[in-house]
Amino acid sequence: MRLNTSDPAVHQELDFSHPEAASGGDVRKLKLFLADGKRHTGKEIMARMGWKERQLRDAAEHADGAVLSAPGVPGYRLTRLTSVSDYMENERAAYMSQIKRMQERLIKMDRAVHSWEQ
Repeated sequence: MRLNTSDPAVHQELDFSHPEAASGGDVRKLKLFLADGKRHTGKEIMARMGWKERQLRDAAEHADGAVLSAPGVPGYRLTRLTSVSDYMENERAAYMSQIKRMQERLIKMDRAVHSWEQ
């Protein structure tokens, strides 16, 4: 038996919006905090600013690329204070690696779903 892809349970509308998106004030505060040009860990930023992890991540995400962070790269920093080569070697490389792993996993899941039989 093949997976019934017309089943409404399979096709759910996905909502990727954040109900509590970061305010412009949070983005400005984060940019000011990072203005010293150093990398700062999430723990350090949260402790000094009294933020929770979600608030920090939302502020970085809504900074329109002005705040750099990436999985496996320690800390947050400002784009304008980072060289292109440093960005390419760190944040961009980390995201490209993650994208590749996620794409490989997605392809495997697609193959499994399309070949699924009961």
